[in-house]
This record gives sequence, structure tokens and C-alpha cells, in this order.
Amino acid sequence: MSIELTRFFSKNQDGSSDLDSWVNIMKVVAAYRNSGPFTLKKVMPDQTDETVTFTQDDAAISDDSTRILEAWFNGKSDDMQIFITSTSAKPVSVSSVEVVTDEEDRKGDI
Repeated sequence: MSIELTRFFSKNQDGSSDLDSWVNIMKVVAAYRNSGPFTLKKVMPDQTDETVTFTQDDAAISDDSTRILEAWFNGKSDDMQIFITSTSAKPVSVSSVEVVTDEEDRKGDI
């Protein structure tokens, strides 16, 4: 199973996606609960793929709390693809994904 997350945009003052801003992704945080093993994967052109993996253990199976998996993926959102993948038969339960970004206005560079 593999799911690709959509490209990330910053919002402008009226709440619309600002297509003229640079969005640098710094970190991806996935919240999961009662989940089978899964991997966060970053793919960028001309770079080696990066992965961070949650490997299910007995404590995670019996614990009903929400846990997080952090992946320090650094790069421009224009070039980056982020995937949640799993090769396990056990179900994956990721309840949310937070992306920590640093944005910069491109308009000043024109």
C-alpha cells in the first residue's frame, strides 16, 4: 500500500493557496493509533530517497494511546513527494499528518 500526500502550499491573506511562495518542508509528523507498521518516504529528484519507519511492537498493539512518528525531511515542496507506505498485511491507521514548513515570499525575487 502506498499513499502520496498532496503538494503543500501556504495560504495568503484571503485564505487561498499562495502559488507564488516558496514552501520549504522541514518536518513531517504522522499521528497513529493501533496501527500496523508503516514508513514515511521522501522522494526528490537527484537525491537518495529518505525513509523513517514505525515498526510495530507488542507495546504498540496493546497501548491505545495516539503516538507520533517524526521525519525530518528538508526540501522545497515543489520538488518533494511524500508517501505513506506499508508492505504489511496489518492495517495502517494514521489519523493525521502535520507538515512543519518555512515559507518565503517569491515576489521579492522577481
